[in-house]
Amino acid sequence: MNQNYVEYHLHHKHEDLMQEREQDRLAALATIEQKPGMLRRWLTKSTQVANDLVKTETPPTSCPDVRLA
Repeated sequence: MNQNYVEYHLHHKHEDLMQEREQDRLAALATIEQKPGMLRRWLTKSTQVANDLVKTETPPTSCPDVRLA
């Protein structure tokens, strides 16, 4: 396969993905502007989940005690 052909299609695929990503970002921003409480609830829930994970995570017992000399 011709290298230029591959590079051309990879370049256009990348552009398509970046455009799609930008459209998704703009749609998310529009949703947040329309429903500001939704973002606050999502952030609160995300924080709760993260805190729960930190609380339940136990340090590995097989790790040696490493200290800087």
